[in-house]
Amino acid sequence: MTRSSFQFILAIILTVSFVGGTALAQQPRFKALVVISKAKDHTRMMTCADPFLKKMGDENHFQVDFTDDSSRINEGNLKQYKVFVMLQLAPFDMSIAQQDALQKFVEQGNGWVGIHAAGLAGKMFVKPERRYWQWFEDMMGGVSYSPHPKFQKGTVIIEDRTHPVTKNLPEKFEISDEWYEFDKSPRPNVHVLALADESTYVQNKPMGNHPIIWSNEHFRRMVYIGIGHDASLCSDKNFEGLVRNAMVARALERIGLRKPVIRDAFVALFFVTVGMLIDPSTWLASWPVLTLLVGLILIGKFLIWTGVVRVFAYSWRTAVKVGVGLTQIGEFSFILAQVALHAGIISPEIYHATLAASLVTILLNATLVRLSSGPITAPSAVRA
Repeated sequence: MTRSSFQFILAIILTVSFVGGTALAQQPRFKALVVISKAKDHTRMMTCADPFLKKMGDENHFQVDFTDDSSRINEGNLKQYKVFVMLQLAPFDMSIAQQDALQKFVEQGNGWVGIHAAGLAGKMFVKPERRYWQWFEDMMGGVSYSPHPKFQKGTVIIEDRTHPVTKNLPEKFEISDEWYEFDKSPRPNVHVLALADESTYVQNKPMGNHPIIWSNEHFRRMVYIGIGHDASLCSDKNFEGLVRNAMVARALERIGLRKPVIRDAFVALFFVTVGMLIDPSTWLASWPVLTLLVGLILIGKFLIWTGVVRVFAYSWRTAVKVGVGLTQIGEFSFILAQVALHAGIISPEIYHATLAASLVTILLNATLVRLSSGPITAPSAVRA
C-alpha cells in the first residue's frame, strides 16, 4: 500500500469515527421514564398525560415510557434512562428500595422532573415505624407540604425567563390548579423559576412570596413543577412548553447537546486534514517517542488539573472528572509544532510524534470522558 493510499484510508476512518452516520440522528436522543400515581383524584390527568407526553417525545426526538408500575423504579431498569418524571406520584407511594434506587439515579447526575403531587414531602405522610426519606425533602429545598386551597383559576408569574426550563414562556399565564402550599418558602435553598400570584386566587394559608416552580442547584438536574393537577393542562401550550423544556433540559445536560450539522462538517474537514498530514512510516519508526509523549500528556495534564481543582476545595470526584476532561492536547499543538520544526527547534521525528500524540490523546480523551460519570459537585465551602 502506498503512503498516499494509507493517508486517504486513515482520513476516512477518522472522519467516520467522529462524525458518525446520519442514521444515528434518527434515533431518540434519550429515554424518559414517567411513573404516574394510581390515586383516583388524578385519573383524568393520568389518562390524558399518556398521549400528551408520548406525542411530545415523538415531536422532540426522545422516547417516553409511561407506566403506573412503581416496581420499574429499580437500579437495573433506571440505567437505560436519562430522566425520571414523577407525575403525581408521591414519594411515600414508593417503597424504601425504590426510593434508594431513585436517589442513586439522581446522585449519578441524571434528570428528575417532579410534577404536582410529586412534591408531597413531609413526615405527616409517613407512619412513625417507617423510615422518613429526608433526602427527598432536602432535594425539594427543605420544605414540607401544607394543605392546598380549593381548585381555582390563578396566575403563574415566570421569575427567571432565561433558564432552560422556563425559556420562551410568557411573563405570566393563567391556569386552573390547586396551588400547592408549603410550610415555608424553599427560596433560600433553591433557584426559583416561577411564582404563584396569590393576588389572583384565594389561598388556604398565604405564603406571600410563593414559589411554584424551582430547581435545586445542589441536585443540578432536578426541577419541581407545582402545577399540574387538571387534565385541561394537557391542551395548554404554556404547560406543554414547560414540561417539554424540563424533560429535554434535564436530559441533555447529562448527555450533552447534539452537534449541529455545520460542526460535523468542520470536524470532518479537520480529521481529513490530519489524516493527510500523517506520515505512516515516520509514525511507526518513532513509536517509542510517541508512547512517551502520550503518557506524559495524559498523566501530566491529569495530575496538574486534578491538583488545581482540589486547591479550590472541590471534591476528589469533581477534581478527577475535570482532570480526565483535560488530558488531551488540541489543534493548536499542530501550529506550535510546525513553527518549532521550521525554526529548527525540533527534529522531523519529534514533529511527527507530536502530531500523532495530539491525535491519539484526542481519541483517548473522548473515551475517557465517556467513562468518567457522575455530577460535578460544589466546593465544600459552598455546600456547607
